[in-house]
Amino acid sequence: RSSSGSLMKGITGETLTPTGTQGLPAQGWALYFNCIAGVADQAAQGPFSIEAVTGTLYRLRPTAGFAGLAPGQTLRVHFAHPELMFKA
Repeated sequence: RSSSGSLMKGITGETLTPTGTQGLPAQGWALYFNCIAGVADQAAQGPFSIEAVTGTLYRLRPTAGFAGLAPGQTLRVHFAHPELMFKA
């Protein structure tokens, strides 16, 4: 809990970097990932949405605010877990 008494969540993220000759378009793609700890509702920060697909499988998709990424350009996508996460 924070000093205000509200529950705190773990924040993590992934780095997106198109490495081919084509960039990442503004729409028409999705990134699927597993997260055993789950992902909090309204978890994605920035121009992305995260949806539960089934079990521990989630889908990250761009929203209308995503402009795309040029080849070699990097963007860090942050999202929240419902529990604290520890890295050993």
